[in-house]
Order: sequence, then structure tokens, then C-alpha cells
Amino acid sequence: MDFKMRKVLPALTATLIACASFLSADTNQDNSKGNCPEPQGCCPEKCCPAPAVKICFPEGIAPCARPVIVNSCGQREVQNGAIIDIELLVWQAHTDDLEVGVLNSNATGHPSYASQFTNASYQHMKFKWDAGVRLGVGYIFDHDCWDVYAAWTHFTGNASKDVVTSTSNTPSQTLFPTWSAAEVVLGTLAGDGNLTATSLDSHWKLKLDLIDLELGREFFAGRHLAVRPHVGLRGGWIKQNFDIQYAGLTGAAVTTAFTGTLDDIEMKNDFKGIGVRTGLDTEWNVGCGFCFFGDAAISILYGRYNISQQETVGDDLFLAADTVILSTTDSFNDSKAITDLALGIRWCPDMSCWCTASRLLLSAGWEHHMFFNQEQLKRVSTVNTTLTSGINTDNYTTYVREAGDLSTQGVTISLRWEY
Repeated sequence: MDFKMRKVLPALTATLIACASFLSADTNQDNSKGNCPEPQGCCPEKCCPAPAVKICFPEGIAPCARPVIVNSCGQREVQNGAIIDIELLVWQAHTDDLEVGVLNSNATGHPSYASQFTNASYQHMKFKWDAGVRLGVGYIFDHDCWDVYAAWTHFTGNASKDVVTSTSNTPSQTLFPTWSAAEVVLGTLAGDGNLTATSLDSHWKLKLDLIDLELGREFFAGRHLAVRPHVGLRGGWIKQNFDIQYAGLTGAAVTTAFTGTLDDIEMKNDFKGIGVRTGLDTEWNVGCGFCFFGDAAISILYGRYNISQQETVGDDLFLAADTVILSTTDSFNDSKAITDLALGIRWCPDMSCWCTASRLLLSAGWEHHMFFNQEQLKRVSTVNTTLTSGINTDNYTTYVREAGDLSTQGVTISLRWEY
């Protein structure tokens, strides 16, 4: 019995030592077959005594897509810290339903009749490229890599359109105003029926301010794919000013009443709202610190519109002074949807030689933002059904509510510092 024990005890001791070593092994060690993401980017030889390395997480937990450092005790730690973003926006704004006139070159018939639009073109605003800025700050917590983030976007857009008719062309040109509420005569005399002008000068300006608050978490969804779902709030201030001046306004048959008239129109569309926002940011790693990114988000803002429109006619032969022929205001609450899309390339240079897990990210991409049914102006026109001496009578007024979309799109260049 003693002989058998002397042979079994050494084997049993060795087995117990091996099991103890296995059970006490570090669960966060590198394991290419486990739940560890592949190293991101190139892997040059590090010059730090404790370089950044990848980290293993227990099964069932999506690994945090954050730099990892090795502390003085040899333990791997996910780096938390602050985020600072500075972004340059080179965007162009567009909005629907802002055509300011119809320029017609008609060969036959009276130029005032819309039925003679045989060679006509609608005159649209020319939208310009403008610069804006976005500033963001955030913080990444130790708790499972959750982060909070806040950003302010400021952009100012502009557009203009000038049209002058030419009488030297054959056939001659006729300009029909599309926003004037000046009286249109529908009498029985030959040649009546539409309002015309000799020129127009129009300007549109957008002032856009957005504030976003987000709660998110960035993690690896694959060896080369990082995603960051987020939810939060958005506040928006969207102001639009739209001014048009028509010159040489002529009221069809009663030409003496409108010849030389200046028609000045001023419109304002002011919206303020707040609502919920959610989205998903993605990074597709291609190596050497480069990745493609694609971000998408949607928000719904509940807010209030304050709209005003005023039209003044000057040099009117019927009256001695300028006359306000239209002055309206409109205030109402409504909910509007906004979509945000971004696509581009990002570079994160290797900073391991700085003995830190801080990150510097440089990005360039294309963004598109759609503000649905943001345009809420009204086209008002007054029609006279009979022609009498002096001031026209027997009038009725019609209006058409515009509900066009507003959009901004362009290039965004970003600098992010995480530390």
C-alpha cells in the first residue's frame, strides 16, 4: 500500500498544480481564438515599455472599442476620458418652392397670357456654398465604456437671384412674378389677364443652430467593425428670411396704374423646437490607422412656427405714398422630422510612442441633412373680375400654402482629441 502511494502521490500533486495554474490564469490575456478583437491598424514595434494592447472580454459582452493601456501592475485597462471635437462645415443649403418668376419668350399672342408659355423657364434661387462650425465635448466613463456627448452646429446659408428682361431679343421677354399679391385684372378688355414685371432682385438667408445631447457606447461588432448606437435630445433654431423686389410692375390692361411700380416683399419663417434623436455611428477599419465611417440619425422636433409676410407697393399712381397691400402673421405648433447622414474616411495616427492611450482622429466626409416640410410660406394673389374706372373692385383673394423641404449638404472636416 505504501509502495502504491509513493507512486500515485507525485502524479496527483502534479495534476493539482496544473489545475490550480489553469484556474488562476488571467481571463484578460490575449487569445486570438477567444472574444478578442484583432489589433486595429498597423502594428509597428512600440517604443514604450508598456504599449497599448488589445483586451479580452468575457463571452457575451461586446468588447469596448477604446484604446487599452497596461498599468504599472501589468493589468490591462480601457482608457476613459474626455472628448473634444472641432469641425469645419462647407455646406450648401437648399429649399423647395422658392421659384421667384417665370421668364417667357413668346413669339405670338399677347405676352400677358399664361397660355402663351411657349418658351418659358422658371427662375429659381441660386444657392451658395457657405462655411459653418460644429463644436463638441463629451466624456467616456469607466462603466462599460458608456459616453455622453454634446454638440452645437451653427451654419448660415445664402441664396440670390437677379433677372432683367431684354427688349432687344426677338421674340421679346416677359417676366411673370410668382410671389406678388398685387391686383390681377380679369376684365373684358383685350390683353388683360396677368401681372408682369421688367426685373426682379431676390435674396434668401438661412440661420441654422442645432444642439444635440447623446448617450452612447462604442463597441466592436466584428474584428474590423466598431459601432456606436446612441439616443438623446435635439434642440433646433431655424430662421429663414426671404426678400423679393419686382420692378416695372404692370397690371395687364390697366397699364397706367402699375407702370414703374416697385413691389417689395419681405417674408420670415422662424421655427424653434426640441425633440428626441437616435442614431448609429459605424467605423469600418481598413488598416494602418484608416477607416471608413458611416453615420445615420433621425430626430423629431416639436416646436412653434412664427411666420410673417409683408408686401409694399411704391410709386403707385392711385395713391400718393407707398401702400402696404399685404401684411399677415401666422403662429402654430407642429412636429417636424430631420434625418442626418454622413459618409467619409477617418485616420487615427499611432500614438503608442507617447506612452498614452489618447487618440487623435482626423476625418473628412460628406454630410446630408433633411428638414422635412420646413418651408411654410404662403403665396397670396388678388384677382379682379371686372374692370371699372379708378380703383379696381369686385376682388377676391386666393392663397397657396407651400410645404417644401429644407436641406443642407456638403463637406465636413473634423479634428477630435480623446484623452
